[in-house]
Parts: sequence; C-alpha cells; structure tokens
Amino acid sequence: MKKYEYIFFDFNGTILDDLKLSYNLLLELMDQNNIEHISIDKYREVFGFPVKGYYEKLGFKFPGDSFHKASVYFIDTYNSRWKKETNLAKDVKEILTKLKKEGYKLYILTASEKNLLMDQLNYFDISNLFDGICASNDTHAKGKLEYGREYLENNNIDPKKCIMIGDTVHDFEVANNLNMYPILYTNGHNSKEKLKDLSINVDNYEEFYQTVHKLNGDK
Repeated sequence: MKKYEYIFFDFNGTILDDLKLSYNLLLELMDQNNIEHISIDKYREVFGFPVKGYYEKLGFKFPGDSFHKASVYFIDTYNSRWKKETNLAKDVKEILTKLKKEGYKLYILTASEKNLLMDQLNYFDISNLFDGICASNDTHAKGKLEYGREYLENNNIDPKKCIMIGDTVHDFEVANNLNMYPILYTNGHNSKEKLKDLSINVDNYEEFYQTVHKLNGDK
C-alpha cells in the first residue's frame, strides 16, 4: 500500500503553462486603466487570491461594476488566445502517464471554470489521464478550498493519503487546509523565492516524480 495514493494537481501554471498569456493580459488591463507596467518577475511576486485583492495591490480601483468588466475582458480575451499562447508544462504529460500506469489516482483541483478546463484537457489530449475533476462552476476564480473539501467528502477520499501540487502560495494554503501533503512547482505564477520556505519545491516534473516516490518510501 502506498502512503500517498491520490495526487491532486492545480491546473493553471502547474499543468498548463499560461504564465506569459496571463501576464500579457494584465499589462493590457494596466494600459486600459493608466497603470504603470510591472515586470514579469514582479508579477510572480505579487500574484495571488482573491484576484480582486491582488489587482488592487497593483493600483487598480474598481468603482461600480468595473471589476466585473475587467474580469470579463480577461476571461474573454484569454479564451480567444489560449490555444495559440499556452502549452503544457515540460514533461507533464509523460509524468502523468507514468504515475497513472503505476496505479496513482490523479485529479485536478483548480479555480478554473469547468467547461474551459475540459476544452483545454481535450485540446492537449490529457483528459483520459485524470480520475476526477474538481473545478469552478463560474468564471470568476473565487478559490477552490470549499469545493475541494466537498469533492473529498463526496468521493470518500482520505486527504491524508493525498499529495497536492500547485504553483502558488494559495495552493499551499489550500493543501494545508484540506490536510493534503503540499508540493510547490516553481515555474508557474509565483516565484521560487516566494515559495521556497513553504514546502518541498520542485523545478520540473521529473523532480516531482522522484519526490512522489521518495514520499512513498520507494528507492
């Protein structure tokens, strides 16, 4: 018996490399609101949840329904561009395939909207690698703790047998709150510097694969 049988993956920034697209959309919103650009390194230092709060830290002000309008612009533009401007993280498909063959149960736990997520999984031909999907039913990235907890309860999954890998401080917080073992991927939306003191860090998926086996006591 494995100590950890289930692996939950964040999606954006962890499985899907959409860092540059998300950063470029932020710059477009900054232009629309006359806010000075930040570097991509600065973006990776400040990115977080809730999304509205992270925008406000960058100088955005949201009177009336302006946050809703900014969200709609981001979502609509992202949806029109992700096929050309994103790709899978390096080696992730190969590592998912190996873990699946070894009997691990693989899941996605994400703030992404479910219909978009399924389109992306099918586009990159990896939907068959997952045993379950836990995603948002709306488009406004409200976070994933509550529906993650609900998913575990509804599917009788013991969180103490779960690993969660994500690329942000928020993923670390979610994993801790769900009593999963957190692993942090350092090539996503938060920087290695921001993540380094929180939990085990991995820089690539081969390193993640080796870490999973070490946690299970494999040689």
